[in-house]
Amino acid sequence: MIAKNLMDSNTVTLSAEATLEEVLDLIRRLKITDYPVVDSAMNYCGMLFEAEFFEKFCEKATTENAESLDAAFWESMKADFYKVRVRDVMNSKVRAFTADEPIEAIAAVMLFEKAPKVAVVDPHGKVIGVVALNRTLLNLIERFSSKAEEGKMARAISAPPTTEFQAEDPRNKRFFKRTAVTVPVAYRSASGNGKGSSEGKIAKTINVSAGGLLILTKEPLSPGESLNVALDIYQNNQPIRMVCRIVRCLPSPQPGAYEVGLMFVAIGIDERRRLDAHFEKSSA
Repeated sequence: MIAKNLMDSNTVTLSAEATLEEVLDLIRRLKITDYPVVDSAMNYCGMLFEAEFFEKFCEKATTENAESLDAAFWESMKADFYKVRVRDVMNSKVRAFTADEPIEAIAAVMLFEKAPKVAVVDPHGKVIGVVALNRTLLNLIERFSSKAEEGKMARAISAPPTTEFQAEDPRNKRFFKRTAVTVPVAYRSASGNGKGSSEGKIAKTINVSAGGLLILTKEPLSPGESLNVALDIYQNNQPIRMVCRIVRCLPSPQPGAYEVGLMFVAIGIDERRRLDAHFEKSSA
């Protein structure tokens, strides 16, 4: 599956010189919240995400003295906000993709960059469509569970009944209740080589615990290596990112695949809360 199979070609682009007042008017009229941004030559130059620019607005408000947050303050804030240009708040780090790029590569970038949409461009850098994260992940999940996919792979993986998560040293074994979850998960090396690339690979989760993940990959991974990992466990365009350590890698019963155990090493407070909410909901 490649980008052109999933992209929405009925796409509206924004000028980098548009104001946020104009953007908000578009959002109200078109019910579209995220847009590719183009320069004066109509070449792709970034993405504008509604959630990001509202976050910047809120950040400015919270830096003010609470006593000054009267009606006049908010009117002044709104006036200033409306004048801001798209170029000043767009996300220029999210790259565009060509129509023939595989959706696995696209999903990995979107998960790591927390991008609900990415642009698809022609060979000249002109926007020809967008690919949405939720549609991409749903497609991957369907492929994981489809009979066609099972036919290609000799045997489908089902979540093991074990309730353990094993650390790399048996003397320090820890135990966590696991919940079976099958969603795409992006991973890439966290070796700190300085490249700063957002590229990654896609695997699928087998189960998740409070201590880590068990994932199914198409390649063997080395125990002890650190990985940056991202997954959208609720399929709500809010990926959870963390740093994990590979604690084991074993051949899967599924030919050509590997079951890789990952231990959480570092995770943000808000993202930990979302994981904890998942476990509470699963055990209810």
